[in-house]
Amino acid sequence: MAMYPQEMISDHDENFQTTEIIREKILFVTKEEIPHSVAVVLENRRMEGGRLHLQAMIIVDRDSQKGILIGKQGSMIKKIRLAAQKELKEKFGCPVDLELYVRVEKNWRNKAQKIKEFGLDELNDD
Repeated sequence: MAMYPQEMISDHDENFQTTEIIREKILFVTKEEIPHSVAVVLENRRMEGGRLHLQAMIIVDRDSQKGILIGKQGSMIKKIRLAAQKELKEKFGCPVDLELYVRVEKNWRNKAQKIKEFGLDELNDD
């Protein structure tokens, strides 16, 4: 017996799925130079003129990780943005404009308040 209706492809909302697509592209594009201690927070989402506009904050533990993510002259963050935009366009069926920002939050994974603030607390409900 199915636990979800057949048309339901995920038990997470579209915002969560969006951040996970961006996170996946970070890990893929950086070839895992960035450890899995990266979080993505969707800060703004709006539809305007048939285009989906998204702003997302990427949170890392260290300044060195921020440098890797941005890359020389912004080359790495551009690759991440373009890869994520492509998949998000396919997912939502419309053009997507994605703005990405990187912020350092030292030891955020060890702070329950930060985990909750970034919307990651639901993942630890085991």
